[in-house]
Amino acid sequence: MAALSMASPQVRNRGTIGGNICNAVPSADSAPALLALNASVKIRGPKGERTLPLNEFFTGPRTTVLGEDELLYEILVPNQDPMSRSVYLKLSPRHSMDLAVVGVAAVGVREGESAKR
Repeated sequence: MAALSMASPQVRNRGTIGGNICNAVPSADSAPALLALNASVKIRGPKGERTLPLNEFFTGPRTTVLGEDELLYEILVPNQDPMSRSVYLKLSPRHSMDLAVVGVAAVGVREGESAKR
């Protein structure tokens, strides 16, 4: 849902989710969804490789822990509970072509027996 709400089809076909989160703009569509899913990132540079939770990657608007000589090269999203459901909601003036005024992601896990369909 978050990926489909990003930019225009042309930008979605050329841009990357890694680039979207490395910009660290508060209006990024992919960040809330990845944070809700407890994603981690792998970073590599001349001093080696490190893996950290995405919630530790961002240090503020437009700032991350990424060093000038480092590259984010992998995003890890853990397997989700089969009973989980997730949603991403975006408020923007013109849907996908605009930056989010507010973007919210949530993940919930249903407990107990599954619903009959």
